Parts: sequence; C-alpha cells; structure tokens
Amino acid sequence: MSNNEPIEYLTVNEAMEKAKVGRTKLYRLLSEGSLRARKSGARTLIETESLAAWSKTLPVATFKKAA
Repeated sequence: MSNNEPIEYLTVNEAMEKAKVGRTKLYRLLSEGSLRARKSGARTLIETESLAAWSKTLPVATFKKAA
C-alpha cells in the first residue's frame, strides 16, 4: 500500500464476521500484536490489511484421501 492510499478499517463486529472468529479471539489477536487497530472515540477499528496479513499466516488445510 502506498502512503497516498487511505487505510481501510473494519469495526470489531465486521472483522469478527470477515475472519470467522469470536470477539475473544479477535481481542487476543489484537493483544498479541497479530492485528493492528486504531481508536475513534470508543470505537475500535481494525486495519483490513493486518486482517488479511494474519489470515495468510494460518496453516494450509490438508486432507487425507478417503479410503
């Protein structure tokens, strides 16, 4: 992302829905530093870029062939 492009944000509820995680997990990711957020008054806004980067760190699912 270049410095001229605006940063996009998601609310906590939007980030939970997009990442398919609960509120506790989302706040754990924030406290670990896995996600970046900003505060706007009482609202916590999650940077979409950090959410996408976190999702790329998840392991690839592998499945065994059915017998």
